[in-house]
Amino acid sequence: MSTEKLEIWNKRFVQFIGSTIRYATITFLRSHRHYAKRNLTLMDIHVIAVEPDFSTSHFDLSSAIAELSFKQQVIVHQKYRFGYSDIEIADQLCLSPQAVGKLRRQALMKMRVHLTEHVQQEVIPHQTQ
Repeated sequence: MSTEKLEIWNKRFVQFIGSTIRYATITFLRSHRHYAKRNLTLMDIHVIAVEPDFSTSHFDLSSAIAELSFKQQVIVHQKYRFGYSDIEIADQLCLSPQAVGKLRRQALMKMRVHLTEHVQQEVIPHQTQ
């Protein structure tokens, strides 16, 4: 290779390495920021079970959530409040994704039963009057 071609190749190679490092850094910082933002509230998992932060409505969700086990409360909170996937929740709780799905379905079933009973208690007295 001639000296001129070698200099051009070196210049392009240095530019390539520089841009690769730059974009790798940007990607790392984005993913780190995203991870830090999502896991900020994971330090407060024990608070979730004691005082659920769900807003109460006509159907009294907080009492339905209070009937759930601690793991079920954490799973419901992370799934429906923060939008975590079953795999992400499983990693955080050291469970399999199948176990997380099963606990989530059980929690939803318990909540459905509680809310159905709550609605029936409110509707039936109004119908008899």
